[in-house]
Amino acid sequence: MRTGSLLNSNIGEYQLVDFLGAGGMGEVYRAVHSKIGKVVAIKVLTLQTRGGGWHERFINEARIQARLHHPGIATLYDYSEIAGQPCIVMEYVGGETLEEHIRANGSLSLSHALRIFQIVAEAISYIHQHSIIHRDIKSNNIKIGPAGEVKLLDFGIAKSASSPNLTSVGDVIGTFQYMSPEQLKGGVADARSDIWALGILFYEMILGQVPFQSETLGTLFEQIKNGAYLRPSDFDSSLPKEVEAVIARCLKKQPAQRYQSVEELLEDIRGLRDLDIDEKTKHMSVFFSRVREHAKLLTALGALVLVFSSILYVWATSSEPAAAVATDQPFSPLPKDRVAANRGKTRAAESDLRLVRVLAFEGEAEVYRNNERVGVTPYEVMEPLGKRVDLTLKRKGFIDKRVEFSVTDNTKEYTIDLTRATQP
Repeated sequence: MRTGSLLNSNIGEYQLVDFLGAGGMGEVYRAVHSKIGKVVAIKVLTLQTRGGGWHERFINEARIQARLHHPGIATLYDYSEIAGQPCIVMEYVGGETLEEHIRANGSLSLSHALRIFQIVAEAISYIHQHSIIHRDIKSNNIKIGPAGEVKLLDFGIAKSASSPNLTSVGDVIGTFQYMSPEQLKGGVADARSDIWALGILFYEMILGQVPFQSETLGTLFEQIKNGAYLRPSDFDSSLPKEVEAVIARCLKKQPAQRYQSVEELLEDIRGLRDLDIDEKTKHMSVFFSRVREHAKLLTALGALVLVFSSILYVWATSSEPAAAVATDQPFSPLPKDRVAANRGKTRAAESDLRLVRVLAFEGEAEVYRNNERVGVTPYEVMEPLGKRVDLTLKRKGFIDKRVEFSVTDNTKEYTIDLTRATQP
């Protein structure tokens, strides 16, 4: 069957309006319900793959995904067979895959990578709690939606405790660059094999390439089996050592030496996100401290200039020598308790400051505040809790996007999707 040949045909009440791509087992289309306008994605098992156990594997995928209800996983709506072709109807997620995003823009910033990686890892932790192993975690199976949502896709080779035995002993199934040594040897994959793949994914996000690469499968297999890869610090010495430690632990050759659960991995990832925010907060605090010191210096210089100008004025306008000016009230220093209270208020005000990061999908965007250009994304705002922030993002060829939010403890990052301007 020709690729995309079902375009514009109907499956039940859905019309296939857009061909999204082809995978190992079938083709995926964007479809619209003819009566209610609901937009979905429909995966159709192609005729070429209907033999050799693929039909059973397709049904297994539907069974597994139907059990899962998690914000980081695309939802399965229905399963049907049309003219002998099995179909899975699922949630449609717009935007681009993580692989496409990296290919177009290069590596992600550490903050952006940590946010996406945490969502993916939480989704994997959820399926592990349901005794499901994904076995095909990769950047092409992760979708980033227009509003910044992250969704794990494709459970085509996932395996649960109730899945039929669809793989013969010694068979290798999956994407080679993400496969663990035990998978390449034909062994049984478990949760720690998914943890290996998560390590590959994290490496790819922060460096823009996977750790194991070769023009020949034989060499690639040897690299993976020997754990031979360039460390992240070989490419970027500024990366925190904790990032490299997380990747190294995921990519241990022996499963027993890796993280033993994704929850264990997530503890370190959450710690890295806190470290990343703390570092930015520290740098911003140093910046504002220097600004305050410069302001104090300028104030002192201004006072000296004022005093000197006053003396010159008195000298110039009086025939008598200038006399010391006495005040009516003697100088009284501020009471110690009020000094301490004011110092406490200053510290409290500083502690109320929060760092919020604003990003834009698909490259940089110019940031304007009060109609003045203040920088480009990723753009960081340091404001007190409750402060209302009003920004405008601009990019050539796109519609200006106004971004409004209040600074809270809950949200430390906003990822904005710009809408492309209609061509005249």
